[in-house]
Amino acid sequence: MLEGLAGETLLVSSAMFLSNLADAEKYFGLSFKTIKARLGGTLDTAASERAMRAARATMTAAEVLGSYDAARAYMHTRNYALGGATPAELVKTAEGERIVLNELHAQAESGPL
Repeated sequence: MLEGLAGETLLVSSAMFLSNLADAEKYFGLSFKTIKARLGGTLDTAASERAMRAARATMTAAEVLGSYDAARAYMHTRNYALGGATPAELVKTAEGERIVLNELHAQAESGPL
C-alpha cells in the first residue's frame, strides 16, 4: 500500500469486529486523540493495512458463518486450528491474516466450525 486509507476506515473496520473505542485504541495501538485527529485525514500505512486485514477477515467470517454477530464472536474466540490464538490477534500481520482466511475457507468447504 503506497498511501494510507482515509481515517474513517479505522472506524468502519473497528465497528465490524470490535465492541468499543477502547478496544480500537488497544488493537490499533492509537490513542483516542490520535484516532480523532486521523478522521478527515489519512491513516499511516501500518494502521491502513491492519484495518484492511481485519475487515477482510471479518467479512469472510460473516460469509462463512452467516452473520456479522457470528463473525464478531469468531474473531475473539480462541481457535485450536489457529494454534489457540484468536483470529483478531492473528490478523494484525499479513501472515496471520493468510492463516485465518485459509482456516475459514477450509471450514466453508467442510462444514460449520
